[in-house]
Amino acid sequence: MPNQATCMNGDCIPKDKICDGVYDCPDASDESHCSNKHGCEPNEFRCRNNKCVLKTWRCDGENDCGDKSDEENCPTLSPNAPCEYHEFQCRNRQCIPKSYQCDTHPDCMDTSDEIGCG
Repeated sequence: MPNQATCMNGDCIPKDKICDGVYDCPDASDESHCSNKHGCEPNEFRCRNNKCVLKTWRCDGENDCGDKSDEENCPTLSPNAPCEYHEFQCRNRQCIPKSYQCDTHPDCMDTSDEIGCG
């Protein structure tokens, strides 16, 4: 449809919702190629190719930038090395202190330390 845009996950949204500062696509792709006079939004990471992606997409194992810059300089994560007993293991295998889990501040790069908190 002429007045529709397609999100990366296949959903359709009105074209006027692209780059409006609101994540209308479930995957936030409607805001990922936008730039403003100040650059990326505070919750975004600027890729080497100047694309803005959500900070939570950094170091998640996916090439969200298209140039792999969101997957560079990430903490070394070993799939065979579990976290220490006093640490919480994030979904992306990152280890953080257990005291950081459910503290209302996302400490895991994938924000999994704040999932399921009540």
